[in-house]
Order: sequence, then structure tokens, then C-alpha cells
Amino acid sequence: MDLMDDEIQVFKKRAKELKVSSQIKKTSWKQIPRYYKKESYDFLFCRGNSFIYADGGWNKKQTINKKSSIDSYKKTLKNFYDVLKKGGYLYIDKFPDNEKPHKDVVAQIKVGQKEKEDLIFYTKKIPSKRYREAMMIRRTPEGKETGLPNMTYDLREDELESMMREIGFKVKKINLKSETHFKVWLAKK
Repeated sequence: MDLMDDEIQVFKKRAKELKVSSQIKKTSWKQIPRYYKKESYDFLFCRGNSFIYADGGWNKKQTINKKSSIDSYKKTLKNFYDVLKKGGYLYIDKFPDNEKPHKDVVAQIKVGQKEKEDLIFYTKKIPSKRYREAMMIRRTPEGKETGLPNMTYDLREDELESMMREIGFKVKKINLKSETHFKVWLAKK
């Protein structure tokens, strides 16, 4: 499931290339009970720091509210828990607490017949406000920058672990050699 049409299309394309059957719904995690039966999956995969957007803020500006964010995180984790079979696992990851703000050119892109533009990955945190912003920015050769903000509550690792345990998960932080950007947890129902 995903809310973004472009992500859904990429998923469907990759599934087709791998000759894997795909069923994907355009919906939010808050709608899991509406579309999925309880205790119907052995494994859930919540990848790419996406969990922190359970309260919104993907590609839009929003006011960050700690209570609303925490409530959305708990509701989402409860929905994940309910849809898992007994003994099932949730894979979940997020950027580490010690993530440093940065603004790095990650690629050059050519849009239409125009000159190449820089593609920049940018993050900023304001610890005193528990706020995190991230975005992909396009920068023209003239220096004009455009991008859509991703704004969210800056969820700490211990908060995530505590919420997972509160919901009923048995939680284990794991280290994957192949994972260099995120902290990873396996949570068992």
C-alpha cells in the first residue's frame, strides 16, 4: 500500500519485471483495517524511513504536533500488529537519532531538452522543536532550487521501540551490513 501514484507505478513495474504477482492499494496505513483482515500476513515491510510520515507531512508543509504524531504512530503500529499472524514479523527502519543535517548533490538529471540540473538530498533537524525536514531538491545551473518538503516529528529510536513494546511486539534492533543509512528493527507479534 502507498499513497503516492509514482511509487505505486514503480512497484508494479518492478513486480512485473520480476514476474511477481502484485496487489497494491492506494491508501494510508490508517486504512489497514478497512482493506486487510486481521492476522493475515506473516511479514510486513515498512522501509525507507517512511514510518515517520504516519501523521502526514510527505511532500507538503505541515505544523508538527508531538501528540498528533505519537497518536498516529501508535495507531499505525497497532494496525500493523493486528494484520500480522501470531509469530509474524514487522521490519521497520528510520534514520538514526544522530543523523547530521546535510545538503548533498546525489545525481545530475536532464529534464527534457534543458541543461543538466543537480539533484540534491537535504535534511534539517531542529532538536529543540523535535522537527525534521527532508527533501529532494532540483538545482538549475543558474542556482534556482525547487523541491517539495517532507516535514515530520523527529521520532527518536527509544520512542519507536517503546511504542512497539506497548502495542505488544517483541522488539529486536538488528545490524545489517547492507544497510548504511537506517537503524533497523524486527518486531515479532
